[in-house]
This record gives sequence, structure tokens and C-alpha cells, in this order.
Amino acid sequence: MMGSEDIDAVTKEVVKGILAAHEELTRLTGKSLPANLVKEVFRETLHIAVHELAHAALRASYPEFERLIHEGDLGECVDEIAARILELAVSERLGLTTHSIDEHVYELKHYASLANLPISAEGLRKLYEEALKLLRAGNLDGAINLVLAKCREWIRVGPSE
Repeated sequence: MMGSEDIDAVTKEVVKGILAAHEELTRLTGKSLPANLVKEVFRETLHIAVHELAHAALRASYPEFERLIHEGDLGECVDEIAARILELAVSERLGLTTHSIDEHVYELKHYASLANLPISAEGLRKLYEEALKLLRAGNLDGAINLVLAKCREWIRVGPSE
């Protein structure tokens, strides 16, 4: 397990790398990068970090998660959707921007194992509302089990029409 000093060191390394990449791209193009685009990229970078940290949090806090991940389509469905729910909860609490439900559906449809599942914006919205309610009440296992049940249902129903 990484200690806070290790995390600080990696964080500084990542930020230093991002700033160096920005500087190198400016040098290569001979142009200053538009501030509005750089801000957008950095915010998206933060969003991606929160999402990836959510995957790590799931593995660290849900004992059966590693086994579940190796269950193909079901594991990927639960992993991606549960991570997005944790991402939303954290982003909401910290006042960070998030992707919309429609963007989440779009993202999920780009996973080969999830592309043909009947995941709709309305279905995902309902699942998020129920899971977030459980999560806010401190019931992470309940939220994950809810996602697991919904993913099993979507896989059982099969390809969307």
C-alpha cells in the first residue's frame, strides 16, 4: 500500500510531466496553446483521475471485486458502472464537473462487452439514483450489489434492439 509520501511524490511527478508536455507542445508548434483549451484538458485530466481512482477504491473495498472482474462481460459492466457511480459521488462532493448520463451511455457503448447491452440513459439514471442513495447512506456493498443485479439483468436480456 502506498503511503501519503509516495502518493505526494507520484502526484508531483504527474503534474511535472503534464507541465513539461505543455511546454514541449508549445515549443514544437511555436504557438501558445489556447488557455481555454488547456483548462478544458486539465479539467478532463482531473475527471479521468477521479474515475481511475474509483476503480482502485472498488478493488480495495469490495473483497469479491477481483473475482468479479474476471467474469468477462459481467465484471466489466459492474466495474465500469460502479466506478462511474463513485466518480459521481466524489465529484458532487468536491464540486467537480462530471459527464452527463448521455455521455456515460455513449462511453459504455464503446466497450465491446457492453456495446450490445440494453443500457439506456433513463435506465442508467434510475440505477445511479438508487445506488447513490445507498452510497450516501454508507452502504457501498449495497450499491455494488445493486449494480451487479442490474448488469446481470442487462446481460440476461441481451442485445438492445
